[in-house]
Amino acid sequence: MNTSKCNPITSVFTGISMMVAFMALLSVIGWAQTDEKAAAEVMERARAQWAMEIAGNAATDHLAPEYTQFVPGVPVLMVGKDFITPFYEINTKQGAEVLAADMANPKVQVYGNVAILTYNFIGTIKNRDGGVEPQLAKSTRVYVKKGGEWMLVHANFAPVN
Repeated sequence: MNTSKCNPITSVFTGISMMVAFMALLSVIGWAQTDEKAAAEVMERARAQWAMEIAGNAATDHLAPEYTQFVPGVPVLMVGKDFITPFYEINTKQGAEVLAADMANPKVQVYGNVAILTYNFIGTIKNRDGGVEPQLAKSTRVYVKKGGEWMLVHANFAPVN
């Protein structure tokens, strides 16, 4: 008995299975789009916030009303721009001065009108006593494009230990 002959029904199912697997692979590969323009806009949005803070201003215009954040020293999720804005303002008025702020190793993943910016934050502040301290964090920001603008909807700033 020659087993090298191929059953036509098996061949059809094998062909369909391979085509479905190939299409699934293409959809996974294409899921996170490389959108250099969106990546540049999102990174510029973060840097604009830091520039405002260096100038001594509380920077909250980029926050969506439903903004949420995790920050070091606060054991719970902070919810809502209206709730969070006074904390930004207090930090600005307390006497701590942002001297420098930027990101290292940035990565932006774009999914349509959603962009995830992940980076290592590197900054320096002058504290109330005049001492200079490094500010380091492992950071993730989630932006949604609304009305042509990238608005920050969530952030997680984890300390570097």
